[in-house]
Amino acid sequence: MLSSRFCALVLLIAPGAVADLPIHCLHDDVVGTWQFMVGTSHEERSSCGHGRPDDPMKEPLLGERNPWWPSKRLSVELSSGGTAKVGDEVGTWTMVSDEAVEVRFGETELLAFFGFEPLPADNGGEHLPLVMQRRHSRCNETVLGRYNEGGRARWGCWYGRREEAGSSSFLQRRKKQLNLRRQRASALQLGSRSRGALARDTSVPTALDWRNASGHNWVDSALTQGICGGCYAIAAVQMLSARHRITKGDASTEGFSAAFPLFCSEYTQGCAGGYPFLTSKWSQDVGLVPEACFPYTAEGQCRLSCDLTSLGPERRHRAANHRYVTGGEDAIIEELASAGPLAVSFRSDPSLQEYSGGVWQPEPVEDDGAEQGFVVPTHAALLVGYGEDSSNGPYWIIQNAWGSEWGEQGCFRIGREAARARGIEMLVVAADVLQEDRPAILERLLARSSGQDQSVLLSLGSATHVSTTGHRGRPLCRKPAASPGDQDIIVYLDAEQNFRSLAFGDSAGTETAVQCVGQTPSSCVVPADGAPVPDCGAMEDCNCDLHGQDLPYPGMRSIAEKVVLMCTASVSPVRVLLIGLGGGAISSYLQDRCGEAHLALESVEKDGRVAELAQKFFGFHTNEQSTVEVTDGMAAISSRPKGAYDAIIVDCFGGQDRVPLPCRSAQFYAGARSLLKHDGLLLQNVWARSSASSEVGNDFNAAVAALTGAFGLKPHQEVAFDAPQSLEYILYGVNGQRWLSVLPVDDE
Repeated sequence: MLSSRFCALVLLIAPGAVADLPIHCLHDDVVGTWQFMVGTSHEERSSCGHGRPDDPMKEPLLGERNPWWPSKRLSVELSSGGTAKVGDEVGTWTMVSDEAVEVRFGETELLAFFGFEPLPADNGGEHLPLVMQRRHSRCNETVLGRYNEGGRARWGCWYGRREEAGSSSFLQRRKKQLNLRRQRASALQLGSRSRGALARDTSVPTALDWRNASGHNWVDSALTQGICGGCYAIAAVQMLSARHRITKGDASTEGFSAAFPLFCSEYTQGCAGGYPFLTSKWSQDVGLVPEACFPYTAEGQCRLSCDLTSLGPERRHRAANHRYVTGGEDAIIEELASAGPLAVSFRSDPSLQEYSGGVWQPEPVEDDGAEQGFVVPTHAALLVGYGEDSSNGPYWIIQNAWGSEWGEQGCFRIGREAARARGIEMLVVAADVLQEDRPAILERLLARSSGQDQSVLLSLGSATHVSTTGHRGRPLCRKPAASPGDQDIIVYLDAEQNFRSLAFGDSAGTETAVQCVGQTPSSCVVPADGAPVPDCGAMEDCNCDLHGQDLPYPGMRSIAEKVVLMCTASVSPVRVLLIGLGGGAISSYLQDRCGEAHLALESVEKDGRVAELAQKFFGFHTNEQSTVEVTDGMAAISSRPKGAYDAIIVDCFGGQDRVPLPCRSAQFYAGARSLLKHDGLLLQNVWARSSASSEVGNDFNAAVAALTGAFGLKPHQEVAFDAPQSLEYILYGVNGQRWLSVLPVDDE
């Protein structure tokens, strides 16, 4: 996503700085078998709960909400060659930069962003590097996306999850990624440097500038994007406008509005950023409007200044055949010369703001941790031509969105070698323009634009960590305190979503939660408003199927995924001690992902009521590979063999997001370390900030100090969730070197 911090501003405007989507997924993260959950299609196009423009902090629920709830499941194989196989049907797929995926087969097109957690909302979190973005990416799943079939005849919503079974181990994938990175970096250096074939092809000119081709200017004047990060929309729409003129052979043909997709598209984030590819895709799905209907402004709403019904068919158009131009420099020149300007994305540099003329030769790109040769784009602009300078060699001519007085009449020239190093050949977007054949799609969208679809939205932060100011769902039942000093345990149920959570007493924090598969069983009946909450022991079992489900909290996921990586990289079963059963979600997840042959799991839960409720409401079950013992953490550590465990997971909370002292004392950590193998890991999630209790910060500091004393060095720390009122860390106590590769780079 090219945000306004990327689309840097010049002249009297200070550079913007707003949040980018915290997604960084690469090709090899996505290759594999996926399950697509596809909702019922309808004649009327839906936003699928996304705003106009999309708000990354308000993502739609993946729950049972018509028409989103899946009516069918498709098994889709995404291969490394860009082929998508859906049953016996073969199609194609592509990454949208590093943030989204598009799949096409037959007359069906599906588009969705990958899953993600919110980046820190304060203290400059938007400037975090890619290594941090990767921790917030969910590359094995998507958020709710959209699809259309039958040439835009029917529309629906979908989401996908990649199957883990049968995948290569983490260590194998890591080695493969490193090799690919070297290969692709080498390809960038050597791949498309020679233009010998095209230089000898007399049908392709040796120099071209669409601002003065055949005696005409086919390109819109350079806009000034102002305080808005809309460079991506301007580049995409000016590309479409120019190519439309060239196709018609009339340089005076009116252009299209860049403000229209900027402020109305659900596929991009308005002034907060987006991609030319997604703007072109939306312009294909929804349509284009003349510039006069929505002149560009740096601030605006989704509202036209013209009556669409007054526009004749000759003024109603849409994009078509949106695509990436692949093949390097030669392919770009051929497309540019034959069909017109292209939208390009690249890594910009502050020195571009000072550009006044000549061939810009920026400094080499610094390595920021990108893999597989991928260069993170930070700006988008319009590629209008090319040429060669006797001193500086071949160059591209690019029109910026910084006004016609900047640079060379709003444009700059950049050496092709420098441009290649900055990724300009990676995300080159082309599309065609056709006369609109389904005008009702756009008319219906605008009829609803004054009031967004009445879709159920959930803050992304709340989706990944249940709000500390309330509980999701309603009380289902209560398990009374077993002894003085204990608190009642309350089970909450969101019946529409079949989502269950558990809390101690009146705690504002939620101690565990699971998202069950399918519909809520009829035996799970929430008491009517005002009715007493029944005793959980008197209720029937409210069964929960967790097979294939992800964990709802980032802390849970981060811990569990490390153990799954250990399972995939180990020949023998990984022996794990889980202290703090919660609802059994972590246990179920590990059994599901690791499999019986790779995991031996022992769970410990101090409160017998929790173990009982886990089996009754939260899908927990035991077998030979997964046992549970009702005892406290210290007793469990004292009774187990030394040096026997690959991993110890501490998911121990006593209410209000606080870790009880027995689960964070120096004695506890010393005992836990003695149980680990010489190359074992201790993994614990701890809140460092929470509105549920002001004491969690002290608990966190005490835990860090005690872990440091037990392991002889400060624990590795990973941010699991960060928001203004909530900050959760994963702390790692590490023995040996074997499992360091499963841990991210330390945050500190």
